Amino acid sequence: MTTLEGKTAMVAGGGGGIGRSVALALARAGAKAAVVDIAKANAEKVRDEIQAGGVDSMACPVDLTKKPDVDRMVSEVIGRFGQIDILVNCQGWDRLEPFVESNE
Repeated sequence: MTTLEGKTAMVAGGGGGIGRSVALALARAGAKAAVVDIAKANAEKVRDEIQAGGVDSMACPVDLTKKPDVDRMVSEVIGRFGQIDILVNCQGWDRLEPFVESNE
């Protein structure tokens, strides 16, 4: 089995569904995990699940459509873990418009 010891994973949408499963799998492989979700309670629940397995983790409640919030979150994750090695985006978004026309 591949080990991710010493790596840090950030999982956007990690508070539920596929994102939760990805965050838990990365943690089982040894990666420290930043669980990113707009719903604070969901991010905290997954963080607690990961920590119960003996792996360091943090909950990152953030609205990914707000660049200043994303910048703050990235700084917090790097401040805590020193680096981000793995980035997974499982976050949903419901604004129907061409991506290139989005301002955030």
